Amino acid sequence: MAESSTNQDLRLRSPSGSLLYMAAVSSLIAGVALLLSMGSTAAAQATAITLLCASLCYAISRIAKSLLLALSLIFTRMAIVTIAALYIQPFLEVVTGTDAQLYHAAGLEISHSILAHGALSGSVEGWGTNTYAIFTGIWYAVCGASPVRIMIFNSLVGAIGTLMIYRTFVETYGKPHWALKYLILFDPAVLYWSSTHGKDPSVLFFLGLLFRSLSRMLRTGTTRSLFLYFLALTGIFAIRPQVALLCALCVLIVLALLRLRSSLPNAALRFCFLSSIASVALITGVVLVAYGQLKEFSGAALLGQLSSVVGSQSYGGTALNAPQFSTWTEFVAYLPLEMIAVLFRPFPWEQGNMLIRLAALHQLLLSMASLLILRGMMVRLKPNHFKNYRLDVGASMDSLGWFLLAYWMGFIVLYGAISGNLGTLAREKIQLAPFVWCAAFAISPSLRASERGVRARIGVHERRLPLEA
Repeated sequence: MAESSTNQDLRLRSPSGSLLYMAAVSSLIAGVALLLSMGSTAAAQATAITLLCASLCYAISRIAKSLLLALSLIFTRMAIVTIAALYIQPFLEVVTGTDAQLYHAAGLEISHSILAHGALSGSVEGWGTNTYAIFTGIWYAVCGASPVRIMIFNSLVGAIGTLMIYRTFVETYGKPHWALKYLILFDPAVLYWSSTHGKDPSVLFFLGLLFRSLSRMLRTGTTRSLFLYFLALTGIFAIRPQVALLCALCVLIVLALLRLRSSLPNAALRFCFLSSIASVALITGVVLVAYGQLKEFSGAALLGQLSSVVGSQSYGGTALNAPQFSTWTEFVAYLPLEMIAVLFRPFPWEQGNMLIRLAALHQLLLSMASLLILRGMMVRLKPNHFKNYRLDVGASMDSLGWFLLAYWMGFIVLYGAISGNLGTLAREKIQLAPFVWCAAFAISPSLRASERGVRARIGVHERRLPLEA
């Protein structure tokens, strides 16, 4: 009995146990106080958000595996939410308006319909951006129609996404250089945009889940990791189908390369390979028809719709001023300029509002990461006796590294093709920022504290796959 009591005390005094205990007590006190001072609906909503945020904080502490890191990340993000709610968002609403205003209005309509009639309003249902509006309405109905509350929730969700990306890198490559932790977890642009009332926090969460589940599926081939991978892909697809298409293509490329070298070592990877082919076809159809509103399957119609999408974003002082394309030759000739914009703009000397100037400072870091990737790729281009060049897929490049490179290059091409506004592009880059740093550190062993570490010897029973041979 004495030993059992001691074990219980130790579990309670562990960091995760203490945090869970404090969250449970705080939630109980808050719930009782609110029930005594508010109406039943408001009290239930306030209790729901308290319990939800307490659960997310507990998840952060579990994934971080360090109470100090978890608390630092949570307090930093709450500070960002405070600054954004008090200063940045009101300024943007007056100067340019924000998507958050549209989401809030749609969310109020949907939540009122749910609470009054028990059904969703039909006026804002659809693909893409509207999926987040539907989520906002459901969230408002459960937790209360408060933009600040949903910003707190989104910030914690974004924190989990970045933590999953960082922990996956550590599990795959071993302990990295100390800078990587701060570049992924405490990147100011990622902190801000993943704490707003918008799609970015949810997309970042699902990207982190996809990256983590893909790593574990490559390493162990479990059914659970396969399920989580498709769950993450579905989540991204529901919010940003074009990013889901990019992710599915990158996974298909990695698995195809593995399959070309030898057979895939487990059933999960074989099923994922076949499913990825179907996923790419399905998502392509949805992107073109439901999201891109393509009415005719022809090269001219696709080019015209692409020009229309880019042109609809080219407004204000941050417009990229892409021309109208009449032929695919013109589009292909112009695409490298847009890819350079994705890689390196906004430049430090560009004029714009406060966010553009801050984005230019952040872009200096992203440009540095891209240059590190390019340098790492050039180092691996080794001349043979006939002075031809080949890509060395040696010990420092593995399957997850190929995914990171494919995602980096695919993002540049995709957003080079569809972006028409520098301000929107600066925000969209938070989907790239954590992965560009992972790619830079993965392709450059000198940036890792231990070159070998506990690298993902990807395959069943930790064996290496052919791409790592």
